[in-house]
Amino acid sequence: MEIFDYLFDTRKSNILEGVLGRTHLDNLKSVLNVHILEYIQSNKPESLKYIKLICDLNNQVYDEEFTKLPKYDTSNKEVVIVRDNSLVNACKLLKRQRFVGYDTESKPVFKKGQPPNRIALIQIATCEKCFLFQIGQLNNISPLLQLLKCDDIRKIGVGIKHDNTQIFQNFGCKISNVVELNEIFQEVGNKNTIGSKQLVARVLKKKLREKTQNLHF
Repeated sequence: MEIFDYLFDTRKSNILEGVLGRTHLDNLKSVLNVHILEYIQSNKPESLKYIKLICDLNNQVYDEEFTKLPKYDTSNKEVVIVRDNSLVNACKLLKRQRFVGYDTESKPVFKKGQPPNRIALIQIATCEKCFLFQIGQLNNISPLLQLLKCDDIRKIGVGIKHDNTQIFQNFGCKISNVVELNEIFQEVGNKNTIGSKQLVARVLKKKLREKTQNLHF
């Protein structure tokens, strides 16, 4: 847990490196990290886990370190393609959840100035299953829109502000009770937005490989 890197941003670290040199700066980091952790452990041990999470969120995982991480295993997660005859039951199951993850996919835009294409796929996930709603293949998505508007279910995602706007523009549906994880990261000092790959690496210490797939929109 590099508390030093959380307390001193890159600009401040570069200034200290210019004054002390790299070797002395590394030694200073080690000493400060040890003493800060010892102080917290002795005086506020219940805060240690939270402080560790904050530090992890603010420490970028670079390519060399990323390749050494164990793979994030998704083989035990069931993927369910929702059809017309299973739509209602899928939404009923999801409505029993306190929180879900969600994301959308659209056909890419290749011409500059061209408006975004309509949403083609909405993904909603629980801890055990990921439900894929292929919008063009469903005759009536009203149960899905009701689910998205339900205030009792927290919808969590990374970089989903654009998704929320597009869902409103496409379907007139205003999603409620949404948690944008990047906004939480910014509250604890992370200035830049991060994607799912970095999030999994920083928090879970796992390597998430996003597979390239041919989606038929």
